[in-house]
Amino acid sequence: TQYAQQSYKVSDSFPFKWINKKWREGFSVTSMATAGSRWAVVMSRNAGFSDQ
Repeated sequence: TQYAQQSYKVSDSFPFKWINKKWREGFSVTSMATAGSRWAVVMSRNAGFSDQ
């Protein structure tokens, strides 16, 4: 699948504020991983999803 825009963040805690900010900009969470205390979240815009 070709996404129009992607943004990702790696942090030591779950990035609620960043996800909320990106959500308001029209991004959807498309991938998420955790290892130990580290989180990686990928958000994409124009991914072809309807409301989740």
